Amino acid sequence: MSEKTITSSKNNILLSSLASIAVITIMIFLSEITGEKEIIFPEIAAISVGSFLSPQKSWNVNHIRMILTISLCAVLGVLIVLFVPFPLWIQVLLAYVVGHLIFSYSGTSFAPMISAIVLPVLIQTKSPVYIIAAISLTVFICILRQLLVINGIKTEPDFIPLPNPDKNAFKLMLIRIILVAAISFVFLCLIKEINGVNVRFCMAPPLLVAFTELSKPGSKAIKNPHKVILLISLCGLIGSVSRLIFCTFFGLPLTMACVIATTAMIALLYSFKLFLPPAGAICILAMLIPEEALIPYSVEILAGISILVFAAYMINKSDI
Repeated sequence: MSEKTITSSKNNILLSSLASIAVITIMIFLSEITGEKEIIFPEIAAISVGSFLSPQKSWNVNHIRMILTISLCAVLGVLIVLFVPFPLWIQVLLAYVVGHLIFSYSGTSFAPMISAIVLPVLIQTKSPVYIIAAISLTVFICILRQLLVINGIKTEPDFIPLPNPDKNAFKLMLIRIILVAAISFVFLCLIKEINGVNVRFCMAPPLLVAFTELSKPGSKAIKNPHKVILLISLCGLIGSVSRLIFCTFFGLPLTMACVIATTAMIALLYSFKLFLPPAGAICILAMLIPEEALIPYSVEILAGISILVFAAYMINKSDI
């Protein structure tokens, strides 16, 4: 590889990283100056990882379908909170089922849409601000991605719509739903709290996205489950520790904690050579959760991802 090619590659990595940091920082800054926590849409970090950092685009999706699916799922998630008067674990399961159906018939492999519908349910968001933020930030990412493509920093693969699910896909969908139902029942209904600490983030939406992506046939990442667990757990730890140190202990702005956490998260992804989008979302979710949940957060993420990765691994081993 020539020196010119190496320099160009390094510049592309730098610009891609800066694009990710910029999008996430703008989101947190807007939330901080407006006082609207609902502006924080952690899956934007996942979409940034998949759109900017990954050597190849992480999903088979075009900009229109990306925006439409995020929009639809964000709206439906808030509607579930407003109009489905059932216990939290049933609401979360319903959100996952609906999100999975949309995902299956979207003609894409764009799993982050599942987080867009589950997140408002898990944190009980009723504000339209969440919907506006999710849509606007997704549009912003699509525009930035296109600018990178125009300038030759990224390439845009042809979008070929995926076929509707067949018999095997329905079987896989049913197994996923049964497993999510069982695990969500344990953490959101049966246990709920351990020593007064709510354990709902064991079912953090990005973990459900990771489970969905890792359990698909031919998933490369699931071949090294320990690496996936370690990466996602460390990203959760980076997010929570950054907020604890810079915001809780030193009283600095959340935006500063976010910049540091995002930079560290990106460095970790490059170090692992594993550009797993849900890892980014797990890091930024720590900027949204209640302050009292920060200390147990990384432990909940470790527990949740360990169980879900094991489930995904067993699904892949069984050749479903």
